[in-house]
Amino acid sequence: MTGRKCKYNETFDTIAEGLARQGVTDAAIAKALGISTRVFYEYQKRFPQFRHALARGRQPINFEMENLLLKKARGFELTDRYIETDENGNPVKQKVWRRQIPPETGAILEWLSHKMPEVWGRKIEVDSVTRTVPPADNAREAAKVIENMTFEEREKYLDKLLGVKP
Repeated sequence: MTGRKCKYNETFDTIAEGLARQGVTDAAIAKALGISTRVFYEYQKRFPQFRHALARGRQPINFEMENLLLKKARGFELTDRYIETDENGNPVKQKVWRRQIPPETGAILEWLSHKMPEVWGRKIEVDSVTRTVPPADNAREAAKVIENMTFEEREKYLDKLLGVKP
């Protein structure tokens, strides 16, 4: 019995890179290429150009997600506007107000468990894959400290923890 013919061709690189840039999952990329996820991972091992195309595609979305996670971890100020109009749609009155969105403990722990796993996470093995999991005692401690801070104190504290320079 002989093995199946390899479907891989140069267009896979371009297609996979474009889909990865959009944040599409590995399984969905494999389906779009007409291959199984097992073959998808096999192609990443066998064809370095395919693996590099996926990495190039994921860079922008990873950067964007990292920035969003950092924003949620630090908290931020939001400006809301309400514009009242007359019957013709012309602006009559405008209200503007600002509100503070506090840091989210989950985002903080997610960041810390990836950036400082030796302090904020522990490694466990699941199906031969090592994962970092934040310990519960650190989560409770971080939440207690952060809840009692002003917005400015939280920002400084999180900058220090995350190693972000002002």
